[in-house]
Amino acid sequence: MIVMNSILMVCPYIYPHVGGVESHVRDLSIYLSRRGFKVTILSNDIPPGYSRIKIDNVDIIRTRPIIEVIRMPIDPQIYRNVLKMASDYDIVHGHFPPPLTPYFAIKAAKKAEKPYVLTYHCDPTLDNRFLVFLEDIYNSFMGRALVEGSDAIIVTSESYKRTSKILWRVHKYWIIPNAVDIQFFDGRDYASIFREKYSIHEDFVMFVGRLVPHKNVEVFIQAAEYTGLKHVVIGDGPHRDHLERLTRRLRLQDRVLFLGKIPREDLRAAYSAASIVILPSLSRLEAFGIVLLEALAMGTPIIAADIPGVKTIVDTIGLPKFNPVDPKDLASKILKILEDYDSIKSIVKNGQEVVRKYYSWERVVDKIIDVYKIILG
Repeated sequence: MIVMNSILMVCPYIYPHVGGVESHVRDLSIYLSRRGFKVTILSNDIPPGYSRIKIDNVDIIRTRPIIEVIRMPIDPQIYRNVLKMASDYDIVHGHFPPPLTPYFAIKAAKKAEKPYVLTYHCDPTLDNRFLVFLEDIYNSFMGRALVEGSDAIIVTSESYKRTSKILWRVHKYWIIPNAVDIQFFDGRDYASIFREKYSIHEDFVMFVGRLVPHKNVEVFIQAAEYTGLKHVVIGDGPHRDHLERLTRRLRLQDRVLFLGKIPREDLRAAYSAASIVILPSLSRLEAFGIVLLEALAMGTPIIAADIPGVKTIVDTIGLPKFNPVDPKDLASKILKILEDYDSIKSIVKNGQEVVRKYYSWERVVDKIIDVYKIILG
């Protein structure tokens, strides 16, 4: 019988830094700890000031990087800490990207002769010609060493794996999707709470996420020219000023509403109130889209951009995807759903059951524990 009780999670960013990978690692660690595992998260101290904290029964240790370059912490302390801590853990579980932190972690794990699991969340995509050159260099050397050296690789979808420049040659891997908290996103109707608090009493479509370039929120805003509906943007980030200027330039201030970051309970109510939730991401930095699972869990129709990974859940249940560079195509898909809303809601009801059956944290943690057992032999 395999006895296993401790996991060292290593990820580049963690709470209070906000992002999909950070949320995944936090929730995975909490659910593992509830199963009786000792779990410690090792990460970088960005933003600074949270060097050692605890969430539930999970210790979080954050080390100060030398510098952060292109959204990538450079922190050799990760190597030293994994090497020092590895003897107290059965498995080192790294999360990628950004790229250097999991690379330092695997080098230390191998030196300490500990098995290394890698969750490959998305490709490390950069966005200008010089940086793409650096990306190619990384993929050829460190990226290959990371993938080839891992004892197990977890990927969130088959379509994303098959189109990844780093992963397409990998033959031994596990498809384990992201998960949603179905106890919190429970499918009950909280719409009136949201409508009264935010004074939105008309039908609206909604985007949820960080306001960063790869989320492609521009096309969501531009589609408001053709839908005649209220378009609600929930989230914040460095791209917000640009998006608000675009809204003013298109004279869509009466149709596009920026709510910023809202409390989690209000987000659940917003899902209940929205007619449709849309994920327009254009880049491979978006590999799945947890917001789509949250919306479906709350019984709300979804539309996703037609790109690998992101389209997985809409393809699974039969809801629309759209050309992410064409706001007219998005608008037509929105209007088509609204014209046939009753039949779409029956598809969504089926999707809600799919989410509860296949994307709950309980099921996803079971599958990850199975991977741990396999690599421990």
